[in-house]
Amino acid sequence: MRNSNRKTVRLLIASISMFSLNVGLTACGGKGLGSESGSFVSDGNSRGVFKSIQLAKDESFSGLLKDTEVAVLFDPVNRKFVGRLRNEATAAVCDVRASVLLDGALTVNTTTSGIPYNLAGLTRDGRASFEFQVSDASFNAWSFQVETFGCSSAPSGTESGSGEGSGEHGGSGEGGSGEGPGEHGGSGEGSGEGGSGEGSEGSPPIPITEPYSGTFQNQNFEFVYDATTRAFRGTVENPTGLTICQSRTEIHASAGNRVIELGPTIPVDLAPGDLIKIVMSAPGHAVDTYVLHPESSPCQ
Repeated sequence: MRNSNRKTVRLLIASISMFSLNVGLTACGGKGLGSESGSFVSDGNSRGVFKSIQLAKDESFSGLLKDTEVAVLFDPVNRKFVGRLRNEATAAVCDVRASVLLDGALTVNTTTSGIPYNLAGLTRDGRASFEFQVSDASFNAWSFQVETFGCSSAPSGTESGSGEGSGEHGGSGEGGSGEGPGEHGGSGEGSGEGGSGEGSEGSPPIPITEPYSGTFQNQNFEFVYDATTRAFRGTVENPTGLTICQSRTEIHASAGNRVIELGPTIPVDLAPGDLIKIVMSAPGHAVDTYVLHPESSPCQ
């Protein structure tokens, strides 16, 4: 993996605007890819408290916390965590609470409006976005935690197909599973100013024991699987002289006869020479091969 001292992406507010979150909210999550692969099946663990592995301040995280799909990153410019949730359980969950733990001690779960984040619930495939403000950005490491409870039916405003549903305490939720234009809510094109090619472009299947390095859509990728934490760790770099807009990454991981789709990561704009660090995981699944799928959108 490239030297970590290289320039890390400048997370401008335009990089993680509500448009960026909407791109992520229409992600495919853990669906199976192709009939020969078999569909992703919930592991039945949708209720309880689940926490990600520990992450560095400059690492973006995307993955599964049991039956909750999450994607989160820290925006150092605006001193806030930006992310999304999606319920992949076979049933609705209620009283969904999300928080970030700084250096394993300080809990951050306050939205930019100053209200603790607490969703009334999420239907099956229900989605929500959040922004948590951080008063002191001097932390070194962070992890993400989600807590969910079971319920007999989805709370009012979160039924599938009902459109936007407001979270109970400052969270924005979305019921329904309608896709946005293009694959996974993007434009369908994989080209920013510095990119080219279709959004479906990806790497060949990579054995889990082998590191990978390659270039797709004018972005350099280096990834390796960390067996200790059961996480994919990698970097994405823009080697071109032009900005690549809404850069995001998915991993399609093969676990036996299932394909588990991780991501996409929270989209960011990559200026020339920018490099971002990504961590993606599905700790409850034994993965044997994986495929990297980069995506980007035309610059507005």
